[in-house]
Amino acid sequence: MLMAIYLDMLILENFIVNYFLVTLSCKTINIKYSILRNIIAALIGSLSCAFFIFFYMPVIVQGILKFLIAFLMIFIAMKNKISNMIKGFFTLLVYSMVLAGICIFFIYTEKGVLPQNTYIINFPYKKLLIVMMIAYLLVNRVVIYIKDRITFNSLIYDIEINLKGNKKTVTAFLDTGNELREPVTNLPVIIVEDNVFNKIDLKKEDEFLIPYKVVNGKNDTLKGVKATSIKLFSKSKSFEIKEGIIAFCNTNLSKSGEYKALLSRGIL
Repeated sequence: MLMAIYLDMLILENFIVNYFLVTLSCKTINIKYSILRNIIAALIGSLSCAFFIFFYMPVIVQGILKFLIAFLMIFIAMKNKISNMIKGFFTLLVYSMVLAGICIFFIYTEKGVLPQNTYIINFPYKKLLIVMMIAYLLVNRVVIYIKDRITFNSLIYDIEINLKGNKKTVTAFLDTGNELREPVTNLPVIIVEDNVFNKIDLKKEDEFLIPYKVVNGKNDTLKGVKATSIKLFSKSKSFEIKEGIIAFCNTNLSKSGEYKALLSRGIL
């Protein structure tokens, strides 16, 4: 079966897709990019597509050349540290596979058959734009989620609390907007779910009452006790804080149960 292929349209379509993928890759790894360099990279990628269609070569050789061209595109677009270019290369590969997968899904949904080769030719413009928008939305959500998790994990500590020989290790979240301190001693306050130390017997004379105000303006107090010692662990580092107040709350601090204590900024 013969198929008419318009070279100019083929190059244009691939240029648009390549520019979209290269630019998205740069944004994902937070690299400053030049529009001109991205245009050159996208043009090289689109010209190579035409080359692969009109010149036959073994699948292995073709695969190796495609990887090399993808890396060349990233090299031209980023021209940065080798570590960033490697990240960009793998990011570009992932985005290319996501976009190709969505295109194949559209074709299969419409025709009920999968493409018989590695090329998708004469793909409708409207669907191409829809595919690119869907891919962008999906990838953007994934990137936001990953960045949020990285930020969240950087604020997570394991904390060992010693209350007169009763030691417990819990996961704590550093609330950077929390500057809660006990007003008499001016010591930073760590809020811990009360079920962590559910068997501890606090003497009245050892208790501290810590006033606080919530977002809606309501004033309340927390009961707390001075810790014998506190140790914080973050990745491979650990350090000890000699003084701090442990306040107890009867609510879950994390809906997902990822942490059971809140650290105030002053604890560091």
